[in-house]
Amino acid sequence: MTNAAYATHGQFRPAGPQSPDQAGMPNTPVLALIALITPTALWMEFNLIGRIFAPELILIGLLPFLLLPLATVVDVGANVGQFSLLVRALHADAMIVAFEPLPDAAARYRQVFADDKRVVLHEAAVSPERGTATMHISASADSSSLLPISDRQSELFPGTEEVGTADVEVGPLDAFVAGELVTAPAMLKIDVQGFELEVLRGSVSLLAAFDYVYVEASFEALYEDQALFDDVAAFLKEQGFVEEGRYNVAHTAEGTPIQADFLFHRNHAVG
Repeated sequence: MTNAAYATHGQFRPAGPQSPDQAGMPNTPVLALIALITPTALWMEFNLIGRIFAPELILIGLLPFLLLPLATVVDVGANVGQFSLLVRALHADAMIVAFEPLPDAAARYRQVFADDKRVVLHEAAVSPERGTATMHISASADSSSLLPISDRQSELFPGTEEVGTADVEVGPLDAFVAGELVTAPAMLKIDVQGFELEVLRGSVSLLAAFDYVYVEASFEALYEDQALFDDVAAFLKEQGFVEEGRYNVAHTAEGTPIQADFLFHRNHAVG
């Protein structure tokens, strides 16, 4: 998720890289909670993993959902494992299926979870069609996208401009994950820098297996031709999901909302 300078909850600010001597010093309430329930080695890895931003850590308001006995989490746009580590800290037995198409980030993810037999990483991106696609590489790797990076993104978040491209494997979710392996209750997490609607379209055959969708979406275009929040919400409504909450709302310096993380819950009364 993008390193947003303006968040609605002041105590949650981008943590940035930490040195080994800082690794035992939680600096937000969420980090403090994770430190209490996470084995020391994993907590050290969580801190040393690189740039760990507040959006990956999730606000207190979301914790009740993560404290549910989730059996499966599909982490699309896993980067180096920030969200997956939080899931593992709160759900020791959950099956985590992660997708990260960038080789360097995927290698770091594998290193973090090398001894975790209930984590599977696919070095690929979720998309409606199977094949290869062009990844637009950002100077800040976690802002890379399958969509070209706009000038507006670079203006709002300096240091996220495009610095190159790479071909990556893409395909629909069911090309990598068998439906019977998505054990309820399940969450689909999406953090893909403007490609959210295409990930949902690429996941449509399996969406009925998920109880929750947790997705970052934007109120204005930061990547070329990206779908905005209203499009994402409308698609999920058609699939029987309702919005439960929104978190980590990033604003411009003038106070205009830019993007946020949204939690959707399947409405079992629909259909």
